[in-house]
Amino acid sequence: MFAKVSEARIFRYVYAHRRASKQLIAHDLGMSLPTVTHALATLDKEGLVARRGTFPSTGGRPAEAYELCANARYAIGIELVAEGINVAFVDLMGTVLRQGALPMPFARTESYLKSVSAYLETELLESGLPRKRLLGATIAIQGLVSQGVSVTFGGLLGDESAGVVLGDFARHIHFPLQLAHDVEAAAYAEIWRHRELGNFAYLSLNDHLGSAFVRDGRLVRSDDFGAGVAEHMVAVPLGAPCYCGNRGCFETLLGAKALERRAGTTVPRFFEMLQAHDPNAIRLWDRYLDSLALLIHNLRMVACGDVVIGGRLSRYLTQSDLRALRTKVTGNGELSRRDFHLLCGHYLDEATALGAGIMVVNRYLETWKQAE
Repeated sequence: MFAKVSEARIFRYVYAHRRASKQLIAHDLGMSLPTVTHALATLDKEGLVARRGTFPSTGGRPAEAYELCANARYAIGIELVAEGINVAFVDLMGTVLRQGALPMPFARTESYLKSVSAYLETELLESGLPRKRLLGATIAIQGLVSQGVSVTFGGLLGDESAGVVLGDFARHIHFPLQLAHDVEAAAYAEIWRHRELGNFAYLSLNDHLGSAFVRDGRLVRSDDFGAGVAEHMVAVPLGAPCYCGNRGCFETLLGAKALERRAGTTVPRFFEMLQAHDPNAIRLWDRYLDSLALLIHNLRMVACGDVVIGGRLSRYLTQSDLRALRTKVTGNGELSRRDFHLLCGHYLDEATALGAGIMVVNRYLETWKQAE
């Protein structure tokens, strides 16, 4: 892939600093100026960096500035849910270039696969982005995924989703693909945003609860349950039935649909009632926070770290709610009182498609790192 190791080192330097001069690169990387000049010329030819302006003069001739061309490559994140498809085109910085959505019920049929492919081709055409710059795509699906190629459990998409393999999509989509569990893709978006958090548990409060564990900035995966399925930890023995086949899982308490069932109304209407100080809404929300605090406490006892809460319900969490959650989590136990960060995710319910694209970008950046 690379003519020289120097090109990989210099690309990563420019990527990290966004803008640099030849002289600064040579100094910081301990390279000769001719080596840097030649490598930058190669990267410029590839469209990865470009000369843009100069730095302020310090007495001599102003140094030329080389900047990262973030749109030199891009990736597509594809979120498949039971009701439709969401896509996000992202550049090398994880910036969204284009987003789209299409109602299209999931079905394991050739007709569905062809429709997904046709929709992606339309989005590509309308984006105006050169196809040769496309790195590939991640398909984020509501199910556990093994090795990025097959769905081992897809309860939310129905029984027919189990056994879906990458090849089903690859027959119709003709660019590099991988499969991922949707909540892992969403967690990837938050890893990208919160690089200061090395270890954390990610909770997605969408229609259904999802979870993922992150350590040292990477997803922690097991052979059977991917990056975690805390949503299927039992909270209430012999409680309400869960789509996993068990009873009383946290999923039955913390998904947005579970809240709607208890409230007897939609999420937006419920929070209107809460803001109006409706006694029943206040009682239900306090019970909801109790259950969420219990899950957070249990996760911290297993893998001590911070907690990031995403998904569409997280947009309704106020600072007062977060303080109440901390109080409920810490309680009176000596171990629970250890400090931790509890914060809302940055991307909320659009995190999955975005994170799916970022997974491809990150894999591309890793190839540069390996080339050094």
